[in-house]
Amino acid sequence: MKKTKNLTIFSLLVLLLSIFLPMTGLLQSNRSAQAAGTTYTNIAPNYQTDASGTRPASANSWSIPGQTDVVNHQGGTAGAWDGVTSWNGDPANKTNSYIKYGSNAANPDFAIRKYARQTATPGLFDIYLNVRGNQQQNITPIDIVFVVDMSGSMGSLGDSGSKATAVRNGIRDFMTAVQNQGYGGYVNVGLVGYSNVIRTTVSMASINANQANINTALATSPNGTTFTQLGIRNGAQMLQSDVSGNKKMMILLTDGIPNMSYHVTQAARTAGTNLPYGTQFRDPSAPNATDSANTATSQLNSPYTVNTIPINDTWAGTIGEAILAKSSPILAEIHVLGIQLASNSYLTSAQITTRMQAIASSDASGPMYQAAGTPAAVTTYLNSQAQNVIQSFNTIVNGSISDSLGSQYLYANPTTLSVTSVGSVAIPTANLPTAVISGGSLQATNLNIGLNQEVQIHYQVRINTEDAAFQPDHWYQTNGRTLLTPNGANPTNQVDFAIPSAKAPGVSIQVNKLWNLLTSASSLPSSIAFTVNRATTTSPTAWQQAKGTLAQSDNWTKSFTQLQSGVNTVYLPKFNNLGQNFVYTVVSEDAVTGFVSNIANNNGVFTITNSELGVNAEKYSRNNQAPLAGSQFVITKYNANWAAVDPTFSPITINGNQSANTKITPGYYQIRESKAPDGYALETTAFNFRVDDQGKFFNASNQEITSAALPGVDNFYLKKTALGAPVIVLAKYDALKAFDLVVNKIDQTTGKPLTGAQFTLKDANGNVINAQESGATATFTFNGLPVGTYTLTETQAPNGYMPFNKTITVTIAADGTVTVTNSDGWTSSLEANGNNKIALTVKNSVKNVFPATGGSGTEKYAVISLSFILTALAASGLYLFRIKRRHKS
Repeated sequence: MKKTKNLTIFSLLVLLLSIFLPMTGLLQSNRSAQAAGTTYTNIAPNYQTDASGTRPASANSWSIPGQTDVVNHQGGTAGAWDGVTSWNGDPANKTNSYIKYGSNAANPDFAIRKYARQTATPGLFDIYLNVRGNQQQNITPIDIVFVVDMSGSMGSLGDSGSKATAVRNGIRDFMTAVQNQGYGGYVNVGLVGYSNVIRTTVSMASINANQANINTALATSPNGTTFTQLGIRNGAQMLQSDVSGNKKMMILLTDGIPNMSYHVTQAARTAGTNLPYGTQFRDPSAPNATDSANTATSQLNSPYTVNTIPINDTWAGTIGEAILAKSSPILAEIHVLGIQLASNSYLTSAQITTRMQAIASSDASGPMYQAAGTPAAVTTYLNSQAQNVIQSFNTIVNGSISDSLGSQYLYANPTTLSVTSVGSVAIPTANLPTAVISGGSLQATNLNIGLNQEVQIHYQVRINTEDAAFQPDHWYQTNGRTLLTPNGANPTNQVDFAIPSAKAPGVSIQVNKLWNLLTSASSLPSSIAFTVNRATTTSPTAWQQAKGTLAQSDNWTKSFTQLQSGVNTVYLPKFNNLGQNFVYTVVSEDAVTGFVSNIANNNGVFTITNSELGVNAEKYSRNNQAPLAGSQFVITKYNANWAAVDPTFSPITINGNQSANTKITPGYYQIRESKAPDGYALETTAFNFRVDDQGKFFNASNQEITSAALPGVDNFYLKKTALGAPVIVLAKYDALKAFDLVVNKIDQTTGKPLTGAQFTLKDANGNVINAQESGATATFTFNGLPVGTYTLTETQAPNGYMPFNKTITVTIAADGTVTVTNSDGWTSSLEANGNNKIALTVKNSVKNVFPATGGSGTEKYAVISLSFILTALAASGLYLFRIKRRHKS
C-alpha cells in the first residue's frame, strides 16, 4: 500500500514536470524575446567632409528657408532618404525628416528625428530630438492579479480619504489608463480580496471584459483581520491556473502587518537578511492549520521552533508563501505596496520594511516594494504600475539616448533642457524620460514610448567662436554621434540620429600704412607688425590680443581675416559666444626705429601713420618780421621733465632758417640761440618742448602745440614736409641793435682832420642827441641810435673854412638798412659785437682870400691870367693852320 502511494506521488510529479517544463521553456523564451525586443539594423546618415567642413551630404540635406548658417539631414527609411530639401523647422511639425525603423514605413516601429535651427541670437541654435514609438507588432499579453487587503484597518469605503477608497480608485484608474492606451485587450486582470478569509475574487479576464466586475468587487466593505499569506496563495493559484504563456504579475496592496499565517512545518532563513521563513506548511484542512498572533504586532501567541529555527511571528509563513510563489516558473514577479505601515512594540518600521521587501520580487534596481505614506500615494503607485504595464507593449522600452556635444559648441544653458510629450497620446509627466546634461553630453533614460506617443527633447547650443581653432563659415557638426537604444534589455542595439551642422560668419579688418618722411631718402622697413585688441570676449581662455604683419609688398594696404595669437593662427569671428559682435581695434604698432606711430580708425578702416619727426628754427627780425640769415641754434635732449641732460645725446647745432630739418625721436628737448645774425642782439633764452610716442608736440607747460601759423612772437609752431613729416619749428625774433653814428670832419682838399666844428643831431621828433665827444675834436660820435630818421647840421665850421651849409639826413630802416643824404661819404655796418656802425664824412673848404685895391697882389694875378690867354690863342692858331693845310692836300 505504501509502495503504491509512493508510486502514485512519483507518477504525479513526472506528469507535472512533463506539463510545466515545456511551458517553462516557452515562458522563458517569451520573456527573453520581450526583454530584448527586435534587433534593428542601423540606418547610417550620410555626411560629406571637405575644406568647408563636415555637414550632411548635399543630396541628403534639408534647410530652413532664410537660414544659411544651419543645415540638417533628411529623414527616410532603410530604402531611401525622403528627398525633402526644405521646410520651416517648426517643432510642432510631426511629418518631415524622420528616420523610420521597422518593416512597414507607413507604420514604423519607431521613428527618430534630430535637427537644428537658428534663433534670433547669432550663433545660438535650437536642437530638437524626437522619438516616436508604436506598439509591438507581436504583443504578448500580461496577466495581473490584484491581491487586496480588505481587513477592517483599511477603513470605510464611504470615507473618501480612506485606504480602501484609495485602493479602489487606484485600481479603477489603472484599468482605465491601460484601456485608454488601447491595450485593454492585452492585459488580463483578476482580483483576490482577503482579510482573515477570502472576501471576494474575480477570475482572470481582459480589462475590456473584466473592468466592471472588478470595480463591483472592490465595493466589498473592509472587515476582519489580516491573513496576507492566504491572499498570496490564492493570487498565485489564480495566475498558475492559466498556462497560456502570458507574463504573470501579482500586485499586493496591504496596510498592515499579517496577524494570521499557516503553521510552518519546514523552515529556512533568507540570504542576507537571515529572516526565518516557511518552506512547507500544515495542510489547511488539518487541525490547527493556522497560527494566530497579536493583532497589533504579528507576534505569535504561541511561538515554536522548526529545524532549530524559531518561528515567533506570522512573517515566517507570509514570507515563505511569497518565496514559493516567486519560485514558480509561471509567476514572473510580485509587486508589493505597504500602505501607511507603522512600527509597533514588536518591530520597528525598518524591520517591517525588510520583511515586506522579502515578500516582493527583486530586480537590478532592488526589491519591488514601495511604501505609501498617504492614501493619495496609493493612486500614484497604481498609476505608475499602469504605465509600466503599458510600456511593456511599447516599441521603445526602457530606452536611452546618448548625445555628445560637438567639439566646436557649448551648451547655452543646460537648465533650459526640456522633455515634452508631443504625441496624440500624452505620456504622463511622471513617466517622461529623464534627461540630464553633464559635462559634454546629454543622457536621456527611461524612454518608454508606445502607440501614438512621441517625446521631444529640446536644448540649445552656442557655436564656440571664441575658441582659437574656430574658422568662420566652416561647417561644424553640432553634436558627436547621437545614439538611441530602443530597448534597454538590448543595449548593444543602437541606431543613429542624423547630426545637423552649423557655421558662423567672420569679419575682416582693413589696415593701411602711411609714411610721413623728412626726405625722400629716408629708409623704410620691408614690413611692420601691429597688435589688435578683441573686445567683449566671454571666455577667460579666449584670445584678446593678436598680431598682424603689413608688408611693403602689400603696397602697405591689406584686408586681414587672420592674425597670429601666440603660436596659433586665428580667424576673426563676427560675434562672441553670446552672439554679441566683437569689436576689433588696432591698438599699437611694434616700434619702427626713427618713427613714431599714430593709429586712426575710420569706421573700421585702420590707418597706421609712421612719421619721422623734425625740428628746425627760424630767425626773424623783431623790427619788421623779416627772415634773418646768420643765426645758429643748439638743440639739447634731456631726461624726463628736463631734470637732467641726456648723456646719450650729443647736442646738435643748426642754422636758423635752414631748409633741412633735423630728425629727432620722442623725448624732452631744449633749443637755444647760440649765435645771432650780425647787427642783431643775441638772446639766450631756452625754449623747452617734448615729443610723445604718438608724435605729438608739447611745450614746457604741457600744452599741445598744434598751430601751423607762424607766431608773431618767440614761440613754437608746426610745419609738415612735402612728404608729410611733422616738424616743430621755433620762430625766434631778434631785435636790431642800435647804431653808433660817427661823424668825421676833414679838409676837403687835403683830407686832413679838422677840429673846431660843431654839429647838431636831431631825431624825427626834433629831439637833440648829444655827441659823446666834447671840446676840440675832429670826430663826433652819437651812440645808440634806434631805427628812425635823423638830421645832422653843422652849426659851426672850423676856423678858416667855409661852413657846411647842407642838412645831412640819416635814415635807419627796420631791416638795418641805412640811407644818408647830402654827405660827402658814408658807410654803415651791422656788427656782430657791439652796436651797429654808421660812419660819415663832412668836408669843409678853405675860405677864398682876395687882395686889397692897388696892392701888390694884383700884379701876380694879372700875369697869370695873361699867360693863360696867350696860351689859348697860340693853340687856336695852330689848330686853324693844320686844318687849312689838310684842305690843300
